[in-house]
Amino acid sequence: MIREDIDSGNSNFESYRQRITNFSNDFEFGVFIFLLRKSLWFLVVATLLGAVCAFLYLRYTPNVYQSKSVIQINITNQAADILNVGYGFEGVDELKTQVELIRSPMLVERTIESMDLDVGYYTKGQVLEDNKYGSNSFLVYDLSIDDSTQVGKKFYLNQGDKGKFSIESFDSGKKSEEFIQNELIELNGVSFRIKIISPKQLSQELQTDRVYFRFQSPRILLSEISPNLDVNVLNPGAKTIEVSLKHTNPKFAADFVNELVKTYDEHILNKKGVSSDNILSFIQSQKDSVEVRLKENEKLIQAFQKANDFKGSAGLTTSYLNQLETMKKDVINEKVERSILEELRKQINEFDETTQVDDIIPLFIGQSFESTLQQLIVKLQKLVDEKETLLASATTENYKVLQIDNQIKSQINIVLKAIDVIDAQSLAKIHSMETSIQLLEAELYSLPEKELELTRLNRVMGINNKYFTMLLQKETEYKLSQQGITTYNEVLSEATVSDSPVAPRRIMVYVIAAIIVLVVFIIYVLATYIMHDRITTLNEITKLSNASIGILGIVPKYSSKIPVSQLIIDKSPKSLIAESFRTIRTNLQFLSTSDGPKTLAVTSTISGEGKTFVALNLAGIIAYSGKKVVVLDLDMRKPKIHLGFGGENLNGMSTILIGKDKVMDCINQSSLENLDFITAGPIPPNPAELIINGRLNDVLNELKQHYDMIIIDNPPVGLVTDGIPIIKSVDYPLYIFRSEYSRKNFVQNVDRLINENGIKRLSAILNSVNANRKGYGGYYGYGYGYGYGYGYGYGGGTYGGYYTEEEKESRWSRILKFLRLKS
Repeated sequence: MIREDIDSGNSNFESYRQRITNFSNDFEFGVFIFLLRKSLWFLVVATLLGAVCAFLYLRYTPNVYQSKSVIQINITNQAADILNVGYGFEGVDELKTQVELIRSPMLVERTIESMDLDVGYYTKGQVLEDNKYGSNSFLVYDLSIDDSTQVGKKFYLNQGDKGKFSIESFDSGKKSEEFIQNELIELNGVSFRIKIISPKQLSQELQTDRVYFRFQSPRILLSEISPNLDVNVLNPGAKTIEVSLKHTNPKFAADFVNELVKTYDEHILNKKGVSSDNILSFIQSQKDSVEVRLKENEKLIQAFQKANDFKGSAGLTTSYLNQLETMKKDVINEKVERSILEELRKQINEFDETTQVDDIIPLFIGQSFESTLQQLIVKLQKLVDEKETLLASATTENYKVLQIDNQIKSQINIVLKAIDVIDAQSLAKIHSMETSIQLLEAELYSLPEKELELTRLNRVMGINNKYFTMLLQKETEYKLSQQGITTYNEVLSEATVSDSPVAPRRIMVYVIAAIIVLVVFIIYVLATYIMHDRITTLNEITKLSNASIGILGIVPKYSSKIPVSQLIIDKSPKSLIAESFRTIRTNLQFLSTSDGPKTLAVTSTISGEGKTFVALNLAGIIAYSGKKVVVLDLDMRKPKIHLGFGGENLNGMSTILIGKDKVMDCINQSSLENLDFITAGPIPPNPAELIINGRLNDVLNELKQHYDMIIIDNPPVGLVTDGIPIIKSVDYPLYIFRSEYSRKNFVQNVDRLINENGIKRLSAILNSVNANRKGYGGYYGYGYGYGYGYGYGYGGGTYGGYYTEEEKESRWSRILKFLRLKS
C-alpha cells in the first residue's frame, strides 16, 4: 500500500514536472492569450476585491504624521585652537556620537518627563483610536498612584445624570460612584480629580465614541516613541542632524521633536558646565603657597640690605653662580613636574565616564612629558566615549560594553605605569642635580659671606617668582580650556504640525493593491496555462501526436443552444458553420481519389465531443452536392441519430444485424433530398458482438448499391471498443475533438488506434471552435487558414458576402448602444 502511494506521488510529480517542461519548451503564445482573455473575469473579481481591501485598509488604518527638525552641531574648542592642541574629536565621528545621544533612551526619557505626559487622553471608535493630545476635552489632575499596576490601564469616562460622570476601569470592570468635576475620585488604588475643559466637545465625544484616559510612565511612552524616532546625519559637511518623529497625533509629534532638541541642548550645556574643581584647587593652593614665600623672600632681602647697608650685587656674577642658579632652577622645575605628575596620577585614579580629557590635558601642557601622556589619555577618553555611545542602546551587561570596560581599565594601568616611569626618571634627575649643586656650593664658600647671603636670597626670590609666573600661566590656560568648549547648536528649522499624513499613502496603497492584483492575475493565468489540458487548436493535436494524423478541418461553435445533435446547415446554408462543413467536404476529396461508393465513420474518445453532430451535418452538406447519403447509427448504447432527425427508434441496426428486419425496410427519409438514415434500433445487450458477427459487411455492401456515401456514427472508442473494427475498414475514418472540452491526452488514444490497429488515413476534426476569438496564428472565426492549403481563407469582418452568421449581441454591446442613444 505504501509503495503504491509512493509510486502515485512520483507519478503526480513527474506529471507536474512534465507540464513545467512543456511550458518552458513549447510555450504557445496564442493559447496563453486565449486563456488570458478567458480569465478576465478573474481579473475583474480580483480588482474589485483588491480595491475593497485597499479601501478597508485605508479606512481602518490610522493616519501617521511626521514632524522634522534640523539642527546644526557646532562644537568647538577655542582653547585648543589657541594652545595649538588637537584632541581628535571632530568630524563625522562626533556627529555620529551626537546622533546616538539624541536618540538615547536617557535623553528621550528626560524629554518625556519635561512634557508632563503622566496622563494620556483618547477616544475610541468602533475600530480606530484617536490620541487627543493637545485637544483633550477634560483634564486629570491631583494625581496620586498608590498601585503602580494601574499605570498603563484604561479608565473610561461615562456620562451620568444631571451633569455627573463616572469612571469605569477597563481591566477590572469596576465603576466609581458618580461625581462632579473637580471632586476627588478614588478607584483601584488611584486618586485624582477631573476638570472639564470643553463641555460641548466632551458631550459630542461621549455620544459618538468611547472616551478614556490612561496613566503613563516614561518607560511606557519610551517603548511607543523610540521605534518611530529617527535621527540621522543630514549633511556631514554642514554638520546638520535631522530629528523626526512619526505619530498619529501631528501636534504631539511636533511638540516632542522640539522638546527633544531643547533637552539635548540643555544636556550639552550642563555637561560642558561641569568643571574639575580639584585641579583648579591644586593650582590655586600652589600659587598661594609660592606667593607667601615670595613675600617672605622680599622681606628678608630688604632686611638684609638695610642691616648691612648693601647696595649692589655685581660682584656676585660669576660663572659658578650662573651654573648654580641654572641647576637649582632645573631642580625646581623637576619638582614642579613631579607635583603635576602626582596630581595627574590622582586624576587618572579617579577617572570615570564623567571625566573629560579637556579638563586633564591643560594640566601638563608645556611639560616635558606632554607628548608621551597626551596620546595615552586621548585614547582613554575615546574608549570612554565609545562606551557612552554603546550605553545609549545597550545595558551595562552587554558583551561589547564589558569588553570596553576591560580596555578602559587596561588603558588606565598603562597611563599610571607611564606616570610612574616619568616620575622615577624625574626623581633620579633631581638627585643628580642636587649632588652637582652641593659640589658647586662648596666651591663658593670662599666668597665673602655677605655677598654670598645676598646672592642666595636673590636666587631664591628669582626661583619663586618664576614658579609663581608659571602657576599663573597654567591657571589661565586651564580656565581658557575649560571655558573654551562651548556649543553653538542652531535650530535651522523647528518641527511644525503637519497636515499631510506620511502613512498610509493612499496612492501608494492603491498602486500596491493594483500590483498585487496584477501579479495574482498573472500567476493565475500562468497556473491555468500550466494546468491547461484541453485542446484548443489543431496545432496542438499535431504537436501532441506521435503518429501521422491528418487534419481535415474545424467546425465553429454554434451560436445558439440546441437540445440534441441535429441538422443545422439546412436552416442557415450561408452560415459560417455551413461553410466549415463545405471545407471538410472539399478536403475529403484529397483523402481518396478512387471511384465508387464510400464509407465514412465518425468516432471520438468520450461522449459529448460532437461526433453525432458532425456526422449529421457532414452528411447533409454532402447530400447538398447531389450525392445520395445514408447515416447509420451504430452507437447502440446511446443512440442519438433518430433524435437529430426527429424520428422514432423502433427498429434499426440492432434488428437488422440480428436478422429481424431487412435493410431497406429500416431506411428513413430526412427532410433533405438525397439524405436518409437508419436508426440504432432497440438497445441490445451485446452491441459489440452484433457489430463483429459479419452481418455488418453485408449491410454495407447492400447500401453501397443505393448510396454514394455511407456515414457511420460510431460509439466513442475511448470508452468501448465496438467501433474499432469499423474504423479500420471504412474509407474515411474521422476522429472528432471538441475545442476546450477534449483533453490533450485524448490524442494518445488516436496514436494507439493508429499504431495498434494499423488504421490508415485517420483524420481529425476540431469541433466547437469559438468563431469570435482571434489568436493562435489566425482567425478561428474563418476556420480555413490552418496551414494545410485546403481552405478558402476569406478574411475580413464581413466574410465577403459568402456566408453570414447571426451573432448574439453581448451585454456590453447593449449597454454601449444604450449610452449612445442617450447621448
